[in-house]
Amino acid sequence: MDILNKKVHGLVFFESYCNLCKTRLIKKVHDYGHITLKNLDEKIGHTDFTLAPLRCDKCGKRWPPKYLILADGGLDTIITRLEIGSERLPVVGNDNEHTQEYGNVRSPEEQEEFERGLAKMEDYFLANKKDFWESYVQWAFEDWQSLVKDLNPMEIRHAFDLLELPPPPENMSSTALKKLVLKALTTAEEKHDFWCAANRHIVYDWFLWLPPDQWPIQELIQRFGLERVRYLVFNFPLPEELEKYRTALMPLVIKKTGKETGILFARIGQLGQELDKQRRRAQQLASRIDELKRENTVLNTRLAETNLRIQELEEKLTQAAPVTRDPEDQRRILRLKGLVQELRAEVQRLAELVPSGEAESAAEEPPEQPLPEPELNKINQEPIIATIKDKTIAVFGKPSPGIELPYKILWHHGDKIDQEMEDYLRAADVYIILTRLVAHKVMWRVKEEAANSGKPAAYIRETGVKRILEHAARCIAQQNAQE
Repeated sequence: MDILNKKVHGLVFFESYCNLCKTRLIKKVHDYGHITLKNLDEKIGHTDFTLAPLRCDKCGKRWPPKYLILADGGLDTIITRLEIGSERLPVVGNDNEHTQEYGNVRSPEEQEEFERGLAKMEDYFLANKKDFWESYVQWAFEDWQSLVKDLNPMEIRHAFDLLELPPPPENMSSTALKKLVLKALTTAEEKHDFWCAANRHIVYDWFLWLPPDQWPIQELIQRFGLERVRYLVFNFPLPEELEKYRTALMPLVIKKTGKETGILFARIGQLGQELDKQRRRAQQLASRIDELKRENTVLNTRLAETNLRIQELEEKLTQAAPVTRDPEDQRRILRLKGLVQELRAEVQRLAELVPSGEAESAAEEPPEQPLPEPELNKINQEPIIATIKDKTIAVFGKPSPGIELPYKILWHHGDKIDQEMEDYLRAADVYIILTRLVAHKVMWRVKEEAANSGKPAAYIRETGVKRILEHAARCIAQQNAQE
């Protein structure tokens, strides 16, 4: 088992053959330097190899790579040679031009799910380790003598070493070693500890170390016996993202009849139920994704239009002499640039929500109650509010609450862009947007008009009349101060 810590010079090659002149085509694609086999395996798992055709120097034709070779220092010392597009080395991508030559192709989404499962694999095993070993030991107790005979001498000697038991003689045969185990271990506790120690190699250095799609079932059966391999394929703890690979391996280790077939069908039924859950979840996410994409399209369109306007203004300012530059144009450019930054931030937010976003639910607002006469008089007498008696205020996100006030307030429901909204935008001196209640497309239309017209706007979460009037007054005051 110390072989995993052996240092090698890790090189990766693509190999193919020219179908016309039968020339062997070789191309080195990566050099990992001097590294242990264990670290080399980890690094390979995090390296993407682009499938580029190999050119034949004799006839000039190009052929897709057929094999991936992992070598120690050069092709004279090959560590492993895998067929590209096989179950042990699937191809990732939906590009038919580059993947049509290969049999086993995963989509980028499937590969992302697979890598998510691999990242969880060790932690998931550790979380379930105790239950796994207890179940494995109890299973072994049911046919103890037969399973001990499946152990190989290396496993037995390694168990004696881990448990610090007197080592068996070096020249003892395999049969004698197994008889020694059966005779020496009599209590349940001794058998428990021995079984765990003897199986550390197959569990940790094979099933846990290798991804499930690369478990070499036939080789494992030859090394460790059918019964143990069958049990581990059925029961080794795997994250849900990797369960389908277990199901794919089960037919390789089950009999045509018997209880194992029943276990297989039960497992397939469990996976079917889980698949139904995931499909329902996918439908919900697909609906939300479509909604976000539509919003994203609208925002990208407005962003492009705004960028065009900025470009036109900048060209105009560039052509004009600095002494004749209109200050209002400068202010408009600043406002439009601010709007572009906000639009970009919103587009980025929506893009991040697309893979796993959930629909937001707007809070129900209680109905507005008429203000008592004393409170209404108190609002009207406040100095900051009194400054806007001659201004027209447009409020977006709320229909009229039916309160009489000595101000001209235009109430708009904020659900959609309509003619009434456009009339309010032209008529009002100041805009108030209730961010918790207004639709996104209405809010962006108001922002656009505010940037173009120079009219002040406030974006608030509060919905009370007093807070609306206070924000409107502050907007007017700030505009007067700037002018």
